[in-house]
Amino acid sequence: MANVYIDTFARSMGGFFASENTVWIVSAFTPFLALLLIAESTKSAIYGMNELEMSARFSLKSVVLARLIILGVFNFGIFCIIIPVCHVANSISFMQTGVYLFVPYLLTTKYQPISCATFP
Repeated sequence: MANVYIDTFARSMGGFFASENTVWIVSAFTPFLALLLIAESTKSAIYGMNELEMSARFSLKSVVLARLIILGVFNFGIFCIIIPVCHVANSISFMQTGVYLFVPYLLTTKYQPISCATFP
């Protein structure tokens, strides 16, 4: 029953017109979603505003946490849309589609401290 809902949702979002290479094209662009999180989490340190934000009404930790939660919910919503669309467009299972899309995203977020230390 759940597959019927997923297929209906994905076809209404354009999965019927997507090609068989859709999952590979989309998985190539998922690291850019992770780069949004990396850029947002280091924004105040890059621009030298972390001392000012630490002295503000809301602490720097709570501001960064709020930013990351908002972007995380945004990224989760994007994944909730593109995984069913790619599943319908390709002949692979729903779980494989999710893995193919999440692995580049998660590898990018794993190396976040390295990239932040390299580019201050």
